[in-house]
Amino acid sequence: GISVANDSVGFRSAKAGTVLPTHAAVSNVTGSAPFLVAERTTLDRSGKASSLSADAIPRGSRIRTVTVPLVTLDRMLAEEDKGLFILKIDSQGHEYHVLQGCVQYIRTHPVYYILLEFYPKGLRAVNIEPLTLLQFLHYEQGYQCFDLGRKARNHGAMELSAFVTYYGKPDTRIGSYGRFTDLICVNFAVM
Repeated sequence: GISVANDSVGFRSAKAGTVLPTHAAVSNVTGSAPFLVAERTTLDRSGKASSLSADAIPRGSRIRTVTVPLVTLDRMLAEEDKGLFILKIDSQGHEYHVLQGCVQYIRTHPVYYILLEFYPKGLRAVNIEPLTLLQFLHYEQGYQCFDLGRKARNHGAMELSAFVTYYGKPDTRIGSYGRFTDLICVNFAVM
């Protein structure tokens, strides 16, 4: 499998042969884009946050911009002919775009699990309604998603729109990422 990490800590801590060092952002298109890096946030262990959208980064962060190439997972995974056991995506609200750039691969190769961060504030920052991401995974790609977050035991099973309402409440505190959780999405049809 392949893992793309955006910092040297991620590269150093990964198992040998599992990380593909790539100076690029994964998206649904190729080209280039400004990539924002916020230094010294208090909410992340590394002290940094990064995104393609300033609205996904906590207010009050000092931001610098670098231009990075854009690649699609369809292109990056072209040599992974046996499919993937798990695809992990944590792209600060760009999960929908990353998945759009992987549609062909998912349709032609088994991808058993998709682990992703569900971050409504980040999704809205790039003009994607959070419900659109969940509907795409469920209705178009055939995945059933389960909440892995700390609050999952508090809410039980929910309709997609109720789930978005639960996690999508705005949080306007300075330095806040807003509400988010991790989802594991399973494609039972390929099992």
